[in-house]
Amino acid sequence: MGNTIIPNTGSVEQIASDYLRRASEDLERAKRTRLYYVQAAKTHGMSNVKIGEALGVSEGRVRQMLARAE
Repeated sequence: MGNTIIPNTGSVEQIASDYLRRASEDLERAKRTRLYYVQAAKTHGMSNVKIGEALGVSEGRVRQMLARAE
């Protein structure tokens, strides 16, 4: 989680909506960061199998990530 605190202003629904928007933004940022590190590991010679083991995903999922990034 980020260090930014959402002010407790507005309706409960608006506050919840703000939290969910931030969660979505955090998830997208995490995905980009993860892909960056996968690409860096690949560039440095790490196999898809080893990358997958480090991330807790299959080798096939690593291939998908790299293919979608191209």
